[in-house]
Amino acid sequence: MLTLKEKKILEERIYNILKESIFEVSDSQPKEKESDNEKEGKRKSVMKWLKSAQQLHSTLAYELYNVSNASEDDKATYRSLFSKKYRGEDSNGNHYDFTPEEINSLYNMKDRFIKKIK
Repeated sequence: MLTLKEKKILEERIYNILKESIFEVSDSQPKEKESDNEKEGKRKSVMKWLKSAQQLHSTLAYELYNVSNASEDDKATYRSLFSKKYRGEDSNGNHYDFTPEEINSLYNMKDRFIKKIK
């Protein structure tokens, strides 16, 4: 049985996956499946960007999990989850990692942030 907080996190993740898939399907031509090298390249690029943009982590967490209008407690939960995934583990040593969909979303955010700066 899920707690209310876990249910909310699950709903947000499902919502974000659906939202991201809508953007991916918007092209009229079918896309080739992304190779493992491309996925790893995106992951490395995102992690390097996150390392240099740590002051943006809370903003990115809110956008990634679509929680800009959430309560402060929920925002804190998502900031914590984002931080665990960025570091790769929690304080107990449990493994956390961004999903491929989250990496894709962050990669797209990176491009948007860079375009805004230019």
